[in-house]
Amino acid sequence: MSKIQRRGGYLLAALLVLGAVLASCGKDPVAPPEPVLATPPQLDPPSGDLDSLDVITITCSDPDVVIKYTLDGSDPTELSARYTQPLQLSQLFPPMVRNGVLKARSFKPGRYPSLTVSGAYTIEMPPLPASFVLIPGGTFNNGSANVNVSSFYLDSFELTQASYQAVMGANPSYFPGPDKPVERVSWFDAIAYCNRRSIREGLTPCYSYGQQGMDPDNWPLDWNQNDINHAYVYCNWDATGYRLPTEMEWMFAARGGSGFQGYIYPGGNNLGPLGWYLDNCGAVYGSTQPVGQKQANELGLFDMAGNVAEIVWDVFSAYPVTYQVDYRGPNPTLAGEPHCVRGGSFQSMEEVCRVDARGQTGCTSLFNHTGFRLARRAMSAK
Repeated sequence: MSKIQRRGGYLLAALLVLGAVLASCGKDPVAPPEPVLATPPQLDPPSGDLDSLDVITITCSDPDVVIKYTLDGSDPTELSARYTQPLQLSQLFPPMVRNGVLKARSFKPGRYPSLTVSGAYTIEMPPLPASFVLIPGGTFNNGSANVNVSSFYLDSFELTQASYQAVMGANPSYFPGPDKPVERVSWFDAIAYCNRRSIREGLTPCYSYGQQGMDPDNWPLDWNQNDINHAYVYCNWDATGYRLPTEMEWMFAARGGSGFQGYIYPGGNNLGPLGWYLDNCGAVYGSTQPVGQKQANELGLFDMAGNVAEIVWDVFSAYPVTYQVDYRGPNPTLAGEPHCVRGGSFQSMEEVCRVDARGQTGCTSLFNHTGFRLARRAMSAK
């Protein structure tokens, strides 16, 4: 073959290769396969206004996926919280949060994470218990000075054994009966009950212990075993949850609030129709009686005199002699001071049941004639 023929052959081959390259440039590249995503989860309910005791359920049609969720607005990752059971709103979002966003996503080996689904929820306050009475604020004289009391709510009844057991899982009372007031409870027990019920109902607990927060489950095991530990209990008076009334709140309410008629006992001058005390209940075989059997005072409060003496928040001490606003007693200290009780009991003589009579109890003390009733801030009903 001549050199001219060989060169012609090379040229032809080059032209063929060039043509093939040019032809391929006009074609679309081969697209990679679409990623296979995990099946997305579903929220029930998907969004809306819910009571704090309602639950959110997350499901997926693919049973082999793992569902992760977040509450901070971010998309869930494999490191996020894993969904294992229905989520109760009161436990899902902090008590003060009234609006929340939940995001969920499915994960499955060999597949890409699913699309994120989200739900926006407005958390409604649970209704105020029907037995709670609004005590409009006012000013009164406690025997030492004028005291102004802001409006608050107070339960018409002493806390019953049924209500205590429903929250605490036990009934310590010496005189059993679901409608009788709970007794043999300490100041510490009352604090724990208030917080546990508040958490259960999606309210902001009033009490915290040291740096351990508001949940009694996170408090030291011996927190309620020594009177001096009351120094570590702090009350947030702006919280929406249940609490003990202050001594001034209790006294103001027992007198009938701003409509005080000058009665010796809560609601009148004759104790017999108003309360269970030594002469009509406590002699020899006396015991507590079901709440609400006697006459209520002017504000609709029952058993403010007799039945069980009622633990209040305050440390027992002398009253200030100057004008006070929402007086709550001195701060508890490591001296372990006793706290006040008011109202007398089924064992009490008449004078102990007067609206101005005071008693005291240790923070760990247990008596079969001592219980408590609940208060809440007035704004908690809004």
